[in-house]
Amino acid sequence: MQSGRSQSVVSPIPQRVQSFQAADTRGKHRIQAELKRLEQEARFLELVMGAKARQIDLELNPSGFCYPKK
Repeated sequence: MQSGRSQSVVSPIPQRVQSFQAADTRGKHRIQAELKRLEQEARFLELVMGAKARQIDLELNPSGFCYPKK
């Protein structure tokens, strides 16, 4: 009878550990997906801001001549 009781006590613990491991894996995937999305957004914004900077340069200096930096 003790063997049945000890199984009921021991059995839920590995299930909980497996549950936590599965939750951790899903959390890790969400974090990686969010990081990838943020990196993609950063690259997009760098492109947009670079294009905007070139547009402003052309508006300020329509001849296209670049003055040397001091």
